[in-house]
Amino acid sequence: MLKKYWIYILYFILNLYNVVSAQNFPKQNYIDFSTDRSTWFFKSDLKNNKIIFSDFFSPFDPTVKVEYFDPLVSFELENNYYFNSNGNLMVEISDLKKIYDPYFDYKILKDTLEIKYTYYDKKIVQGFGKRSTSIEYIKKTWNITVDSKKNKTKISGKYSYTEYQPAFGGRNKPFDNNVEIAEDKGFKNIKFKLNADSIEIKDNKYYISVSEIMGLTNIKTIKENGYIAIQIKNLADVTENIEREGVVSKTIIPRASNLWRSGNVEKLNNYTWADYMNDIIANKRDYGWKWKGIYIPSGSHFKDADGNEITLEANRIVPYTMYIPKNYTKKESRLVYILHGGTGNENASLYRTMDRGKNLDVYAEKYNYIFVSPNGWTQNPMWMHRQALYSFEKSFDSIMEEYPVDKNKIFIMGNSLGGRGAFDITMRYPTLFKAMVSTAPAWGVKEHS
Repeated sequence: MLKKYWIYILYFILNLYNVVSAQNFPKQNYIDFSTDRSTWFFKSDLKNNKIIFSDFFSPFDPTVKVEYFDPLVSFELENNYYFNSNGNLMVEISDLKKIYDPYFDYKILKDTLEIKYTYYDKKIVQGFGKRSTSIEYIKKTWNITVDSKKNKTKISGKYSYTEYQPAFGGRNKPFDNNVEIAEDKGFKNIKFKLNADSIEIKDNKYYISVSEIMGLTNIKTIKENGYIAIQIKNLADVTENIEREGVVSKTIIPRASNLWRSGNVEKLNNYTWADYMNDIIANKRDYGWKWKGIYIPSGSHFKDADGNEITLEANRIVPYTMYIPKNYTKKESRLVYILHGGTGNENASLYRTMDRGKNLDVYAEKYNYIFVSPNGWTQNPMWMHRQALYSFEKSFDSIMEEYPVDKNKIFIMGNSLGGRGAFDITMRYPTLFKAMVSTAPAWGVKEHS
């Protein structure tokens, strides 16, 4: 009798395993990263494309925007995105995970797609407009289940939404754990129907409609100037020109139609964000400010303080800033690396210097410098090891591939923790740099050699 029903027993066990494993997503805790994103831009007038762009704001003070240039980070997906028969943006799901990592996970089961997406609302509660802030975080989580079996017109699914009590943190402040609110304040197992082409399988890869599936969360889509923007729905704390504690925020709502700020060298009239992105895609931007993103995966490719290989969690698109002079040549140009400090990011060293009347793009043109500033991963970056060192290494490889220079014309500098980092990286690579400059270096430089 048992042999007769063994196939049913096995089927039951496999389905039970799928149910249990589907609920076992990793915890999506807040990572105090030094650059956040509210918006991603996809070109809408191409059937197939891979290059996308993102905006910038600082999580230490979400009202901070750079006043001299508009950082739009380009990133190349693994797979072409496209538009389905209803005109909806379709993105391969592992690429979508990269866009929203480390707050996005998914599982593809036999006939089911499961997604867990987490977002942290951030609000400045003290130190508005200052380098050191106190921040209130509200964690919000969506669990979405979509049945990939469909009829001719619709597919079905359900989602649950959970919100958490506020937690508090900020620069050099411990982050309190979020506590889930009472269950009756969330939404459990809300059923929905989507168009049948909201999920499409091509070459064994899942493509999903961002507007329909991610639209169940806090993501909205905006179409203008030849681009589709996928954007956080409520950006009050990062986009409104409001006054708190005597400081007026100077922010820009991310839109493809915005006029693009180009620094002190280029004089561009009616040149929009869309124009900038078009030029990057067409490889027509030969000089000036540019930004690129590098995806750093988790794994065993990191180093500890002694240079030994270690395994770390990462899963994040990490940007770097560069300025390319008009007269760039491989033979004549010089490359200067600038490392940011504890409250910085890939833009901080540049715009803070320019804030004090030292226009680095003007210097770059006068002395034929390429300026490069990588992102140090989190606040208080330790450039000697871990993800920050990896960020330097990968950005260096990328810039030398795209804009190579004579190996005798490579320099490095930094301030505060970046100043310490200039020592650290120089000791890691003692033959790489022609010279090193450190201003106000932080304590604790470790001797590596």
